[in-house]
Amino acid sequence: MKLSRIVWLALVGLLYWLATAHVQVARGPGGSDSIPISRATTSPSPTPASVEAPLRKPPSVVSGVVSVDRGRWSQTVQRITYASSVDHTSQPAMFYKAGNDEPRPLLVALHSWSSDYQQPQSAIYADWAIANGWNFIHPNFRGPNVRPAATGSELVINDVLSAIDYAKQKARVDDRRIYAVGWSGGGHLALLLAAHSPEVWAGVSAWVAISDLNAWYSESRKRGTKYAREIAASCGGAPDTNPTAAAECRKRSPLMHLENARNVPVDISHGIRDGMTVRCLSVNRFAHSISWRSQVVAYPRRKSIT
Repeated sequence: MKLSRIVWLALVGLLYWLATAHVQVARGPGGSDSIPISRATTSPSPTPASVEAPLRKPPSVVSGVVSVDRGRWSQTVQRITYASSVDHTSQPAMFYKAGNDEPRPLLVALHSWSSDYQQPQSAIYADWAIANGWNFIHPNFRGPNVRPAATGSELVINDVLSAIDYAKQKARVDDRRIYAVGWSGGGHLALLLAAHSPEVWAGVSAWVAISDLNAWYSESRKRGTKYAREIAASCGGAPDTNPTAAAECRKRSPLMHLENARNVPVDISHGIRDGMTVRCLSVNRFAHSISWRSQVVAYPRRKSIT
């Protein structure tokens, strides 16, 4: 399945989930290896009792300018920078301010494993936000997952929370309706955010997410893919031979932090023909470690993700 199709399904799935008030609440056993983070300046974000429906389809999608195969950022979406609270560095993001007097939802979209804040496949998220009068931000969170500063680090978590603070300073944001969505590496971060800052989120949607970096490393090494090298570079060495690196992988894995996500509405989706055994199994482990309502949805058969 092409990544652009994953983005399309992730977005449609998220919006359907929100519009129908479909909630899957994470409840799990104890986690460990929590990392210190600075909380976004927001009150707890309970799931709203209702959301408006139906959602409007963007003209760019109707016309085919933006589709499952290509993306182009709207000129109304700005490239901005904001200060990260953890190290006071300037971080880039794509940002859209809804032109409403009343507070509006904020959609925090998260780029995939190998990309950054300018990822064109994420433009469709912004177009849906624009069409429905939502605020939108697409932070960089240290770029591709190829170094210690990225890949679910403390810096990454704080970058996203600082991006939310920026959006709240610049736009009218409804504190009760802040949502995160991502696929692949973005799904990995979405689940980490649900655990590390549960008071922020009204809902989190993760697609084809990586929830166990040690398991993902092992499968990637067997397959001979670049992800094994990138995990080792991010976590201080090969986790199969380096206990310190293995511990760092656990620290950056959503599976290790389930307890904190017990009250966050979480939507996890994964293709049964994805082809990535451990990625599928790790998400399955995440899902079976928490008590929730689940639903199997069939999509047309597609090729495996590479």
